[in-house]
Amino acid sequence: MKQLLLFPVLLLMLVSTAIAQDEITVTGQITEDVTWSADNEYILDGIVFVTGGATLTIEPGTKVYGSIGGDLNAAALVITRTGMIDAQGTATKPIVFTSYLAKSQTLTKDDVGLWGGVILLGEATTNNSSERLIEGVNE
Repeated sequence: MKQLLLFPVLLLMLVSTAIAQDEITVTGQITEDVTWSADNEYILDGIVFVTGGATLTIEPGTKVYGSIGGDLNAAALVITRTGMIDAQGTATKPIVFTSYLAKSQTLTKDDVGLWGGVILLGEATTNNSSERLIEGVNE
């Protein structure tokens, strides 16, 4: 009888583990190839740089949240000139980038500037010869 009861309990534990998504906090620099899967939720804590020849691959259906920060301390994902991003969502499995607040409450049109966004740094020339800065982030 104990064996008959044990099997459904183990099956329930396996199913609930498969459904739950882990939160993975990402900080600093990504310097090696990495894949973010839809099985997890990714929290950007501060400014995260993809650099050093690394490729960040983001699978369809993945959710990426920017931690709450205001003004110059906002979280952001920065793809540098030496980094790459491969993020190809689909209509049924979009890749979502949003504020961490979206997990716990309904955001309105007035809730803007909660995180820094996704920044792609390219090779374009500019007419500004001063120090190279990323507007809106404190780095």
